[in-house]
Amino acid sequence: MAIAHRGMPSFWEFCARYCAERFGDDWYLSPEQSLWLQGERTVVPDQVVVNSPKGTNNEIDLLFGTSLYDLKVAEMPAPANLMMRDGLRLFSPPASLVEVGETFFARNPVESQVVLASLPDASDLLRLLLDGGNSTKAGYLAGAYRRMGRRRTG
Repeated sequence: MAIAHRGMPSFWEFCARYCAERFGDDWYLSPEQSLWLQGERTVVPDQVVVNSPKGTNNEIDLLFGTSLYDLKVAEMPAPANLMMRDGLRLFSPPASLVEVGETFFARNPVESQVVLASLPDASDLLRLLLDGGNSTKAGYLAGAYRRMGRRRTG
């Protein structure tokens, strides 16, 4: 269960500092966590998943029933697919939308709509979908746009 917490900025500041100290520049938050933050989710999660080639698949228990899990990944994503926000390394909004599973949209409709609506146009999203041969993902993203009432993408 995620909890609302007044210390949210300090929680994320801690995460950013901890990850920078431990992993240098070789880390990023999961695509789900990236979308939650970009969608202005206002709760501290039960678990933050940090992806890093330097990860050890280790869970660290934190205060208030939260934890940080460092997931070992083979390599970092392309720099164009990452962004910095308040010291946190996040997937860019288009890359996040392409990387998350279809169930994310059903379970997080508000955050999904906030991020989709924030895109000035769909060109970066389309580029990632076409480059990766992601026709299934293109279908559910088109469905998400339809549910928002956006028939045109740019």
